[in-house]
This record gives sequence, structure tokens and C-alpha cells, in this order.
Amino acid sequence: MYLLYETTSGFFLFFCGDDFSIQIKTLQFENFINNFFEFFKKIKFRAFIPFKTTKNALDNLIYLSKSFASKFLADFLYSQISMVPQTFILGIEEPKLANYIFVNYGISTIANQTVFELIRGIRLHCEKLIQNFISGNPKTIQCGMAHIFSRFKMNLSLQKTDIMIIQSYSLIEQIEKDINFFCMNAIEWYSWHFPELTKILNNNYLYMISVKFIGNKKKINLKKARELCLLIMNEKKGNEIFYAAKTSVGSNILPYDLLMIEKLSTKVILMIEFRNRLSKYLNRKLNIITPNLVAILGENLTGNLITKAGSLYNLAKFPSSTVQILGAEKALFRALKKKGKTPKYGILFNSSFISKTDLKDKGKISRYLANKCSLAIRIDYFSALWTNIYGKKLKNRF
Repeated sequence: MYLLYETTSGFFLFFCGDDFSIQIKTLQFENFINNFFEFFKKIKFRAFIPFKTTKNALDNLIYLSKSFASKFLADFLYSQISMVPQTFILGIEEPKLANYIFVNYGISTIANQTVFELIRGIRLHCEKLIQNFISGNPKTIQCGMAHIFSRFKMNLSLQKTDIMIIQSYSLIEQIEKDINFFCMNAIEWYSWHFPELTKILNNNYLYMISVKFIGNKKKINLKKARELCLLIMNEKKGNEIFYAAKTSVGSNILPYDLLMIEKLSTKVILMIEFRNRLSKYLNRKLNIITPNLVAILGENLTGNLITKAGSLYNLAKFPSSTVQILGAEKALFRALKKKGKTPKYGILFNSSFISKTDLKDKGKISRYLANKCSLAIRIDYFSALWTNIYGKKLKNRF
């Protein structure tokens, strides 16, 4: 039986003339594996073929990671078969690779516990053995190839870096919920002291800034009112707050109660500012990665579609009919179960193209929009150049 051993430097072929299937679980076999000289008396070195270049090594490692055999490996094995008079049986550690070589190249292979243990022995002594066949430090070569291979795998898994979009969009959604919850509590809490402020300021961010600045309504004066006008950038509302504070029907508030409200408002202000920065980051990222889809739908809907699909790759694979009803899965399965009418749109319903259309035409426009989005997604994913001209042209067709 011959044994194939793969390294980052090339392929080794060894010959084993003895049958170790009965001995593999014994202490004697373990001692045999650990002894370099005894082991290689029985396991004979047959051949070694080094990788020609770094690219050649990377290509072969990629094939092996998928349990495939490259043409480089197949040619090496065929060259050895022609030199062997007896039946050529190849022992391989990975069962899937063994099956692939047998099916595609017709070479008899075996992958069992005996093969696994013998290759474990080869791996144990590989560092001493390989020094005779390559120039340089084997550990340095192995480390270098590991870095190259890892970078390649990362480029595959993070292609177009759509994971950044998914994480950012999910985080924005969660922050929005938290902001609404904290604002509701802060407004209700402060309204016991100054209820009129809620009617004057509808914006949560301006409300929280005003709460932190005003504090106790009894301490507001003309100087503080002018500063408040500059802070909220609205003189009219600043004056309204000043006069409302003088005639407010709210109850008095204790200093430590006010301190907690101010701390809560500070947290909300920081969350809103972070949400705004994150939104700008997401918009910039979307315009870089999916410029054509953004040109049709806008940043918010594009981020929602990618998040719902799981990745840009999944979204590019979806047919336009799936893109059309993405986000309406529950309604779809409910309709299929009850044999009712299936939904005509999902996330795309929030698009301005559908919202401004008559009810009877919404289904047709949704189908047409999904078709154009599907084209834009595939252009964005497979195109090597950044351009949004296709998205603009598709949008002009509405």
C-alpha cells in the first residue's frame, strides 16, 4: 500500500509493505510510530514533488480544502503508477479526497484507521524528513502559506464586505428601539415637572438637550433662554419654552430626581449621536458596495434587503420573484396553507414607487421593481468596477 502525505511544500509518497491493521491499538505500535528510525525502516520513502511557485501551492491547498485533487496531484500519481509493476493502492487520510480520486481518476484508494495512524506517524516525523528536500526553514514556509491561505479564505467569506452592512443595519434597528424606549421614559418622567415642554418640542434629540440644559424650570431666566435658543437653533421655540416655564402647572422636583433624569437624557443624546454616525457609515458603505441598488431603492431599503437575505451573495442568487416577496414569508406560508391569495410585496412595499401607485397597480409595479432590483444586485455583486450608471438608467424607466 502506498501513502499520500500533503504538506505546504509539496506531495510525499511512501510505501508500506506490512499489514498493521491488527497492531494499531497496541502499545508496541505506538512505540513504533514514535521511533523515527524504526518507523522509516518499514515505511519507505518513494517520491516527492515540490510545488513550483507560491500560487501553485495555494491552488493545490484550495483544492485539498474542498476534498478535490488538482491536475498537478493527478499527474504526480499517474507518473508513479507507471513505475509500479504490482497493483497500486493509495492510502489517503481524508475519505472524501480518496473517493474523489477513485471516481475521477480511476486510482484505487483506501481510507481507514490503519492509514490514519500511519500518516499520523509520518506527520510526527515530517519536520526532520522534509529538511532533506527543501531549502529554508519548514516552519517558516508553513507559517507563510498559512497566512496566504487564510487571507484567501477571508476574501471568499467577506467578499464585498457585506457583513459590515448586515451588522450595521441590525445595530441601527436595535438602537432605534432602545432610543424610543428611553425617550418615552425620560419624557414621561420629566413631564411631571415640566409637561408643557412635550408640546413645544416634538424632536426627541432637541427635547433631551433641552432637559439637560434647563434642569429645574424655576432656574430658567432671560440669559438662559437666549442660550437655549442658540442650542436648539430656534428662537421662537426657545421663547415659548421660557414663557411656558414661568406659567407651568408641573410639580416641583427634588435634586436627586432631576440628577437621574439628566443622566438618562445624556445617555439618550449619546445614543442618538452614535445612531446618526452609524447611519452615515452605513450609507457610505452601501454606496461603495451596492451603488446600483442604492440608486433604485435608497440606502434604508437596500440595507434591509441585504440583512433579510443574509448576504449580498444570497440576494444575488435569488430570482426576482423571491426579491419581490422578501419580508412577507409569514403571509406567504399562511396563504399557501389556507389556499388564499399570496402576497404581492414584502420589504419593497416601503419603496416610493409602490406607495405612490394606485392600489390596483401595486402588484404589477412591485413585480417590475423586483425585476430591476434583481438586475442591479447582480451587477453590483459580479462587477469588478464601481459604477451606479446602471441603477440610474433602471430607475429612469419607472
